[in-house]
Amino acid sequence: MDNKNTRARYQWDRSRTKATSKVDLSYLEDMSGGDTEFMIEVIDMFRDAAPAGLQQAMVDLRNGNFPQLRAAVHKLKPSVQMLGHTELYELAATIEEQCATIGQGGSASDSELHVNVVKFCKEANLLLRELEQVVAELRAK
Repeated sequence: MDNKNTRARYQWDRSRTKATSKVDLSYLEDMSGGDTEFMIEVIDMFRDAAPAGLQQAMVDLRNGNFPQLRAAVHKLKPSVQMLGHTELYELAATIEEQCATIGQGGSASDSELHVNVVKFCKEANLLLRELEQVVAELRAK
């Protein structure tokens, strides 16, 4: 028996608005063919990796280690994009650019970078909380 045919299928509620959710699982749903088990696995991988990545980003920010900060944010960026959080993805790209240009005559200042990293970590933590609810919804299907 084909295991893919026995797995539950999920249709992302595209009626969720940006006012109620910053998560848009449309891409993940399309990529997985609506396979809820796969979707939960991908979300759980992010939920498992993100806290350490966010903590590392804050440590690197405090230590002024901009190449490592850039790497920490870069590791989270593809998952954020896959989860459809456009604002967080764009903020990650901004942080990467700022890290690359700080100290090299770039336009970003340490204070701008600090504000963006703190905002990124805050928004990512909100995303993690929202994903708890999303996973519960997926498991209920």
